[in-house]
Amino acid sequence: VWGIGGAIQSRDVYIEVQKIKCSDLNKPVSVLFTSHASMYEYIHLDFAIPDDIFNFEVTLLVSIAQINNNKIPKWIFHKSEYVGFRLLPLTYIEQIFGSFQTEPIITTSLNLSGQQAIVQERDAFNFYKQYASGCIFVPNKKKLTMSGAPSTIVTLEKEKKIIREGRFVKEISAILTTL
Repeated sequence: VWGIGGAIQSRDVYIEVQKIKCSDLNKPVSVLFTSHASMYEYIHLDFAIPDDIFNFEVTLLVSIAQINNNKIPKWIFHKSEYVGFRLLPLTYIEQIFGSFQTEPIITTSLNLSGQQAIVQERDAFNFYKQYASGCIFVPNKKKLTMSGAPSTIVTLEKEKKIIREGRFVKEISAILTTL
């Protein structure tokens, strides 16, 4: 799905994203990385996450205790016990991060809270013009296909649990059995 996000260390960016979406200011957002190396600067796990799990539209939840040196600001997760993170090791995404000189970024789906996620570029651009004209619109230069399906959400604790099933739940379940 199309997303909206910005610099993780800016509370103003977080507030702007939530206002654009008409979301509660206490609603957590996920954190997006482009590499394992940058991800492991922020979180500590007692096991390695297989690369291939990120091919399957997954959001991984880690407990607050697994955050390195409080590197993720509290407003990202508020009262939640977890921080959600995603990894998209795509050159296109790395270039976007590079142009904004920040990694990671906060991210959430591009839509008004409670409405369907946006999957078409023209709809994303129209949303941008109507609700987020003060932001930067990044076109889909690679013409990536958006599924419109929610990601599978998994907790990464001793017992790995699927909290929400997405379209690749079987593949993700198989990978989780190897951890």
